[in-house]
Amino acid sequence: MDNIFFGFVFTTFRHAFMKVGIPNGALGRSSFFNSVGYDIGGLFYNFSELENGILRGNKKAPGQFSVPFADRDPRKKLVLEKADPRIHFALNCGAVEYEIHCTSKK
Repeated sequence: MDNIFFGFVFTTFRHAFMKVGIPNGALGRSSFFNSVGYDIGGLFYNFSELENGILRGNKKAPGQFSVPFADRDPRKKLVLEKADPRIHFALNCGAVEYEIHCTSKK
């Protein structure tokens, strides 16, 4: 996964958690991901747009009825043409902290 936005999104999630706090509950997470974000090149991107719009190839977020970026949206130029399926494992989004344990057959 060699997308510069993955590192940016991962780091900005952590930064936002320190600045505004980690959201609680489904409503808190929805509000956080749809309202907190960053200005990139003069255009604002909330976390839902960064994650689902750019990293996941402009796919609808769970519970949403439309894609993050319409055809004429100038932010659409940053959308990955082909999303890397490993993104689902790489992004945690702070919703729940998971530990990954490696095991062997030994």
